Amino acid sequence: MRTSYVPFIIAALLGCGSAVQAQLAPITAVETKVIAVTGFPGTEPSHTVVSDYGIKPTVILTANADNSCNVAFHDSAASKIAILSIDAAGNLVSRLDPAVLQGATELIGFARIPGDGSFGVAYAKNNAANGPDFEYWIARVSPAGATLFNTLVFGTQPKGQVNSKGEPGYFSSGRLAFNPATQNLISYTGHSQRHSDGIRHQGGHVATMSLAGVLAVANPWYCSHNFDQRLLVDGSNFYTLAHGDAFPRGLVFGRWQDAAGGATMTNDVQFFTIPGTSGDNVTNTQTGGFVKLASGNIGIVYSTKAGRNNYDVRYRELTPAGQASGSAVWLTSYPAGTFAIFPKIVRHGDVAAVFWEEVTGGSVRAVRSKLVGTAAANATAMATVSDTAVRVSAYYDMAPLPNGGILWASHRGAGSLALQRVVSPAAGTGGLRLGNVAFGKSGANFTISGSVSGGASLGTVFLQASSDMGRTDAWQNIATIPLNAAGQATFGPVTDPGGGSLGRNFFRLDGP
Repeated sequence: MRTSYVPFIIAALLGCGSAVQAQLAPITAVETKVIAVTGFPGTEPSHTVVSDYGIKPTVILTANADNSCNVAFHDSAASKIAILSIDAAGNLVSRLDPAVLQGATELIGFARIPGDGSFGVAYAKNNAANGPDFEYWIARVSPAGATLFNTLVFGTQPKGQVNSKGEPGYFSSGRLAFNPATQNLISYTGHSQRHSDGIRHQGGHVATMSLAGVLAVANPWYCSHNFDQRLLVDGSNFYTLAHGDAFPRGLVFGRWQDAAGGATMTNDVQFFTIPGTSGDNVTNTQTGGFVKLASGNIGIVYSTKAGRNNYDVRYRELTPAGQASGSAVWLTSYPAGTFAIFPKIVRHGDVAAVFWEEVTGGSVRAVRSKLVGTAAANATAMATVSDTAVRVSAYYDMAPLPNGGILWASHRGAGSLALQRVVSPAAGTGGLRLGNVAFGKSGANFTISGSVSGGASLGTVFLQASSDMGRTDAWQNIATIPLNAAGQATFGPVTDPGGGSLGRNFFRLDGP
């Protein structure tokens, strides 16, 4: 049993607030919950063949401030996009099938707007003259699914016309993010554009959109052969990763200044050069992702087999201006017959966690993890996820939860959404805490209210009371407190039935 004590007098005067520190234990446990969802896609791209291109995000999960999440997915059979609301315990609360998203042929990006709970959705539609998936639209829908705006970004010009744009997510992926500092949606994807040589070439497209649906294009042709996109919002700035095959041929970090009227690039840095011929469509490199670290630096992960036996995972840090901070570090050194696929990075409390799948003999052998971002995290060993059924999503990034946990979505066959969760660093690690304590009275008896953190996911703890820490007055259970998936709860006011007019001096939590 684990206990957390709160002396009455100290708690009453000082509030007994206590921050829970992330413990640097290697990540080995991942919880999986499978939810039945009509129309949910049944297959992912290959987990044993590395593609040079990004993957259009058929499934996107975004986390909310209360540790709940929303999942958008493309139902290919019905040609539509649906939006799920899922609570912190992983229960399906509601589903939207917005009318404006009927006829969508691809999901490109998805973001929730916390102020009113509405959703931004970037998607493709067919064009009768130009062909399938040619038009790029961004819509905003209310929490009830009503259309707030639906704005065409590109795709209606004749495809033979010079500079005509189309096919969002073409040989690429895509991202959509909401910037609360500027109240803009930020859109970033790949697309095709006809050039004067008569060929439709591929490149990146960066734009912002106001919550009224007003489009501002920041760069209509960013990084030629931009095969994969990542996007990170940071106050009035946002950052991009580009996977370039031509002009430049390498991995590129961009910093953009976001403003009410649009965005402008302030830094553009190639941090990894891909060997080979410009534009040959083979890079032997896979984009991972990036996060803002507690230090203020940007942590980036990717994999490449350039100069290696096979695809190895590499981690490096840049300043927000794109300057190198320390040396790049290889997290793996695989022999020729083994390689890494789908490297991911995500904030995990005060540090960051890197995940990847290890492939050998034509099958996924294990999911590996490694903590990075601080000296203590960098010193932790590589770990192995214990559940062999766990897979890293091929489609999209992992989502950091406000409580320090990690969440992502994957598949368990057609119609089955698998939520995979790493619990908060405080949960189940001996970090049980009683905080935000307030005392009152109910008649002749004292009451206590407060919050619990650091418990076991979906577990139970007991609030106990004693006048002398159990020496002669035995600890008495005065409340049973159920915890949410994050190992947290709020409670009260709870009456101490044995406290009388003087009240007991000590309170504690007791639980597994």
